[in-house]
Amino acid sequence: MVAHEAPQPEPKSPMWLPALGAALFVLAAIAWVVSPPFTRADVSMDAGIDAPASLDASADASPD
Repeated sequence: MVAHEAPQPEPKSPMWLPALGAALFVLAAIAWVVSPPFTRADVSMDAGIDAPASLDASADASPD
């Protein structure tokens, strides 16, 4: 039987990597805190519905 070698230890991550993650987390938290609250009034009821052809800019173009 062959003895297995001990697994090598994980490489250490550079110190800037967790600092970058922490900075991104803090930045996202600050952006969330200072952003205005989201309400249902912010969403229009006709979002995603195509406008009628009469409102389309191409409908106003005169045929050549």
